[in-house]
Amino acid sequence: MKRFLLLAGVLVSVFGGSSFALDPVTITANRTLETAKDEKAPKHATQVGHDGSYEIEVTNGTSKDLGPLVVQYRIFIEREQLGAKRTGDTVERVEGSVPQPVIAARQKATVTTKGFSLNESKMKSNLKTAYVPAVKGGRVEAKDSTKGIWVRVYQGDTVVGELINPPTLKDHERWDKLKPQ
Repeated sequence: MKRFLLLAGVLVSVFGGSSFALDPVTITANRTLETAKDEKAPKHATQVGHDGSYEIEVTNGTSKDLGPLVVQYRIFIEREQLGAKRTGDTVERVEGSVPQPVIAARQKATVTTKGFSLNESKMKSNLKTAYVPAVKGGRVEAKDSTKGIWVRVYQGDTVVGELINPPTLKDHERWDKLKPQ
């Protein structure tokens, strides 16, 4: 009996006392990256590219069919510039909206986002000393990275599920300031 109470206490503390049945939609997003062909780079640098996308899984946690739905997403990519200071970085947004037919009770549906590319650039070693002082502290290596993904699932005009990964993304970015689809 003590083990059961301990397990129940752990589950309540981990899940905040919420029931799985109360969450109508659960969302997960997994990024995939593949190395692309080397792109043409300036003479003073080497460059490697990666093609990526996210697999978004939407789970209907209710005992009834749910839908039709619309899955909207925003992927935030930080672009670093070779030879530039950090203040020159930009955040690019890859946006998309995918209609999803009815999801049966306790079933999953998977949506794939638009593709995006991430680049890595590195200044050739023989030019680092000659080129970097000219840009006064600029980067000798630049690597694009995904800052995060924000997904909203709509049924009509109602948001029935949302994923913000990492959760701190909402402190720096806003959903409504993006261009409408």
